[in-house]
Amino acid sequence: MALVLSDKVLSTKEKRDAYLRAYRYTNKEKQAAYARAYHHANKEAINKKCRDKYSVNKEQVAVIHKLYRDKNKIALNSQKKIYASLNKEKIKIRRALWNHVNKSTIQAKAKIYLANNPAKFRAKAAKRRSAILMRTPNWSSELNDLIIQEAYALSETRARMTGVKWHVDHIIPLQGKRVSGLHVGINLQVITAKQNLIKANKYEVSA
Repeated sequence: MALVLSDKVLSTKEKRDAYLRAYRYTNKEKQAAYARAYHHANKEAINKKCRDKYSVNKEQVAVIHKLYRDKNKIALNSQKKIYASLNKEKIKIRRALWNHVNKSTIQAKAKIYLANNPAKFRAKAAKRRSAILMRTPNWSSELNDLIIQEAYALSETRARMTGVKWHVDHIIPLQGKRVSGLHVGINLQVITAKQNLIKANKYEVSA
């Protein structure tokens, strides 16, 4: 007996498709659990298949992704902001680890960028020098200057002894977004370059 839907006699293919749709609709959780189990059991094979497909269709995939991003720009930006606000520490650590692993690549790119954009780097260096001058108080003494010099000497000593790069960091940044510190000895700390990259130009007050 033929299956009738909306007064229409369905063919065998249509009946099969209708059955599958109904089955998937009434067994969503079961289907999702099966899909997760299958993906977990065949993760490497699935990833290889995706990589192979991508390598053969790079340009086509890039176009599809760009069209999707352009079409959903607002929604994607909103998702990124929400994720970033909920995973600040995780993002910091991941970024610092990526920078550490790709240190040589980053340095090579930086040298190329510097060679192609010398004016930008000079402007940035001038801004930094200006910030230091503007954030150095009039009451700065010889003792304060000595403490600052000793901080830089300590960073060099630690680098020689440990083989790790150390930075002289302003605890409260000179050019912070919410608060700016002074270029004085009491506002300096000697920390590893990795720690300084994680800290960046931010200052967080403990509650």
